[in-house]
Amino acid sequence: LAIRQRNFMGESEGGVATEEGTSPAKVKAKRTRKPRLVRRMSSWVLVVLAALLIPLSVMSFWAIRTVTNTDRYVATMAPLARNDVIVHRLAERATDALLSSHVVQNKLTQILPAKAKPMVNPLLSQLHGYVYGLALKVFESPKFGQLWDALNRHTHDVVVDVLTGQTSKESAAVKKVGSVVINVTPALQNLIKEADAKGVTLFNPLKPILSKSNSLGFTIVSTKQVSKFSQLFNLLVQLRWEIPVAALVIALSAVAVAVERRKTLMRITVGVGAFTLVLLAAMAAARDTFLNQAVKAHLDKDTAAAVWDTVLRYLKTDLRWLL
Repeated sequence: LAIRQRNFMGESEGGVATEEGTSPAKVKAKRTRKPRLVRRMSSWVLVVLAALLIPLSVMSFWAIRTVTNTDRYVATMAPLARNDVIVHRLAERATDALLSSHVVQNKLTQILPAKAKPMVNPLLSQLHGYVYGLALKVFESPKFGQLWDALNRHTHDVVVDVLTGQTSKESAAVKKVGSVVINVTPALQNLIKEADAKGVTLFNPLKPILSKSNSLGFTIVSTKQVSKFSQLFNLLVQLRWEIPVAALVIALSAVAVAVERRKTLMRITVGVGAFTLVLLAAMAAARDTFLNQAVKAHLDKDTAAAVWDTVLRYLKTDLRWLL
């Protein structure tokens, strides 16, 4: 009986020992599986957030440093004064503004003898081509570039108010007009001086009229063109550096929490690239909307395209660096 009891106890102890030998591994696996699952899920959530916020932080950086900063805004807009489309449009409009006035036609009629009166219209047609050539020289000159920079500096605050949807005295006036217009009428004065230097004094009677009017304006943007984008732009400006800081913290947290950190880095990279492509596609669609609104507002489509491409060129370049 003693031997059997010992054998029974031994078998029982052996059974317990075996059970105890295997169960700790299972218990440990169960205990480690749950935290790993939580870490994986948390890491995935952080990866998605980082993939969204990193491209948005690039947009926020562009909005703060390029658009809301006066010096950088002026430097960004400067190439428009050298853009062929805009220079030719301004030259055409300046020529029409000078020759469409009855003052010039009356002056030419007075100069010509009675028998040459029928030659007024042909002469005006010839004069149109000549003045257009002078206008091109005026708008291609460094003086117009300096005038353009000064006018953009003056209207910068109004442009920011319109883009962000903020209300001020200037932006309230813009809303009534429906657009931000740069008055480049002083260039017409320069054009008249250029014509005087060439011996064409027909436009001198227009000097006092032009000094008191806004005969020649360049529309930077209309309120309808940016109405759909103002909320997003205002959000980027209001949050300022919070988006870039949050993107950095979340990306680092995703790597720190992850079980497989190298794969997590790859996931963030792929996610950032994918969302960047989505943003670039959205910007292309927004460009079409911007141009369509320009046409509806009776603005020149090519000029609107030049403004869009010039203002957003740095943002596009920065986003492409993320790919």
